[in-house]
Amino acid sequence: MLAEVSVTRARMVKLMVILEANKSLAATFDPSETLRIILKTVTSETDAERGTIFLRDPQTGELVSQILEGGTVQTIRIPVGTGIAGTVARTGELINVADAYRDPRFDRSSDKSSGFKTRSLLAAPMRTPRGEIVGVVEILNKRRRSFNKEDEEFLAEVATHAALAVEGVREHEAAVRRARREGAAAVLQGVMPLLLPTAWPETPGFDSAPLRWRSAEPGLSLYAVEAAPGSLSLVLVEDRRELEESVAGLVRAAAAARKSLAGTPAADVVRRAASAEAGCSITAARWEGDRVSLASWSAPVPWLLRFGRPLPFDVREREGVSEVSVETARGDLLVVASRGLYEMQSEGKAASPEKAIQHLARSAEAEPLTAAFAELVAEWKKKGMQPGARDVLLLAVKRQ
Repeated sequence: MLAEVSVTRARMVKLMVILEANKSLAATFDPSETLRIILKTVTSETDAERGTIFLRDPQTGELVSQILEGGTVQTIRIPVGTGIAGTVARTGELINVADAYRDPRFDRSSDKSSGFKTRSLLAAPMRTPRGEIVGVVEILNKRRRSFNKEDEEFLAEVATHAALAVEGVREHEAAVRRARREGAAAVLQGVMPLLLPTAWPETPGFDSAPLRWRSAEPGLSLYAVEAAPGSLSLVLVEDRRELEESVAGLVRAAAAARKSLAGTPAADVVRRAASAEAGCSITAARWEGDRVSLASWSAPVPWLLRFGRPLPFDVREREGVSEVSVETARGDLLVVASRGLYEMQSEGKAASPEKAIQHLARSAEAEPLTAAFAELVAEWKKKGMQPGARDVLLLAVKRQ
């Protein structure tokens, strides 16, 4: 009877510990702090020397150590199925090992790198209510004897709370990201009419057009164009970061490029835009008479084609800007391509950007640019291609 009372009292104490930990968890959305609280609780109440929480990397599937209690923090990556923690992640079963070095599943490499000697070990899966294993809680070396049944029950309970906490934090972070992205998209949609040309201008001496195949995602590309008889200048500005991180910089760079576009050499347009926001990709071109000058920052140099084939030219690098100057002839085609061309999605073999541009150039020899692009998009669709997270935008100019 006294033994039953003692066990019941111990369980009540551990339940109170879990409740107190949950109070702390409710006060923070910092995932590191959340895991630290969980691990400190479990190592203290099981009288373990050390503990680690591993989380499953959604991208690679590996277990990655997040928090270490009782030692120096170090990043450990474990393939699922490797070692005790990896086995727990694969099987979903709790493992209690009284003598780690006698268990063939134990991976001794972590002890070798840390200098720590593992004796006993207890590991439990962090399983969400949907059954997903999001990580593993592992504790080492019970100070007196080995981990017992009560420790197993407690760790299993804590691991469940840990999974719920991690899932809650991730859901919160996802909601914050969605809200930030939606807000950024609304801002971008609001400013795009102010930064994009209201209409593509007349371009005497050139057949030119913005050719766009839209993705389902908000646009991350802004462009500007200036035309006069015998000359044409254009610039494309994109941001390489996520939408919620990019809007302000994209607007700054695009505004600087647009302001300096008229009558300014392409390389100077790029430098001024990059000075306003170095995190953007910027491409500019100025076609005047027989000569075209091209420049780019963190982006490929534009395409220049003759008779459907790329023209060879020398590229000069200066202060991070790629610069080109080329003599042109009638019928030459200039294409400034957005990153969307390189990031298209495919059900089968991905199309080569170079071949796509050559296809456009060959078609444009016999028909207007807009018709040639419509033909190219139809060909892409036949092959199962579609835009990725970015619009496929081509600023195309053909000298007449």
